[in-house]
Amino acid sequence: MSKNLPSIIALTAKRFFVNSSEIKFPWAQLKGAEHHHLAHVLRKKTGEKIIVFDEKGRLYQAEIIEIGKNKTSIRLLTRESPPVREVIINLGLGILKAKNMDLVIQKATEWGVARIFPLLTQRTVVKMSEGGEKKIKRWRQIAVEAAKQSGQVLLPQIEKPVNLDQFIQECSGAEKLFLSETKGKILWQALEELAATFSSSSSSSSSSS
Repeated sequence: MSKNLPSIIALTAKRFFVNSSEIKFPWAQLKGAEHHHLAHVLRKKTGEKIIVFDEKGRLYQAEIIEIGKNKTSIRLLTRESPPVREVIINLGLGILKAKNMDLVIQKATEWGVARIFPLLTQRTVVKMSEGGEKKIKRWRQIAVEAAKQSGQVLLPQIEKPVNLDQFIQECSGAEKLFLSETKGKILWQALEELAATFSSSSSSSSSSS
């Protein structure tokens, strides 16, 4: 946290996303959809306090300095370091149709998933033209909106579409859970066993040290 700045974040203030490239502490700018929402939807005024966060999970309390035609200038009053993820969760899922995929992105963001891998499977019916850049951009915006609504500050990294083998290779060395509609353990049982494994590993590490 910066010196000589208050550490209390006003919980009642509205939350906005700012890309770290737009921050030159203690100044920052809101552009695009965030500026439009602040200026034309919420009709905020200069001098009002807001909360902003960036893609690195840093949280700021800010004051609106100037609302222009295409951007809002703000002064950052506090800077909170990003929280540490206690568990790193990578989620791979077959690409779903629009509303269903949007819902998964939203909930995964709220739950603190670290990385989301859209999977190209034999039964994928959604077309991903030119690497799916437009869809990925949309999913990232949905993640931002979900974080703003839920109070989450750690955004998931949404990867380019890959197949199942590539996903498994990318997550090599990690514990894996595969969800199936037809067979396997009940999810809560698998999670309990996984939690017990982590607990046992932590205890062993503590004893050896």
